[in-house]
Amino acid sequence: MCTFGQRFGVNKQFGFLLGGTWTAPIVASMTWSLTQAIGTDPATGNAVALTPTADLRSYNYYRTRYGFDTGIDYKFTPTTTAYVKGLYADFHDYGDTIVYTQRWRRLKTATPAVKAVNGNQLTFFCTNAE
Repeated sequence: MCTFGQRFGVNKQFGFLLGGTWTAPIVASMTWSLTQAIGTDPATGNAVALTPTADLRSYNYYRTRYGFDTGIDYKFTPTTTAYVKGLYADFHDYGDTIVYTQRWRRLKTATPAVKAVNGNQLTFFCTNAE
């Protein structure tokens, strides 16, 4: 952020002000999303808690913001002032979401494969389930 201003003239009657700002942060986060279910242990017949799927989600946001401002004024008398002010601001917000989904099953072989692609979302699963 930067601001500069000055007054001119014999009685400092003319003034101007210029300012500007710019930022481009990258915001990222990663979360786990788990589902829960109740199943039966085939060996004992007891109820067991299961987590049949888990999503690992990665969020990346790219935000750019910049702006400029200006102002000029003129003092005709100590109580009378005329001024013109202006402001320009621009904001961009882009982002990516990547989802990796793991489903646990009893497998003959654990061969991961892509199940679906939807925009930036990829869904994986393991093939050759018993």
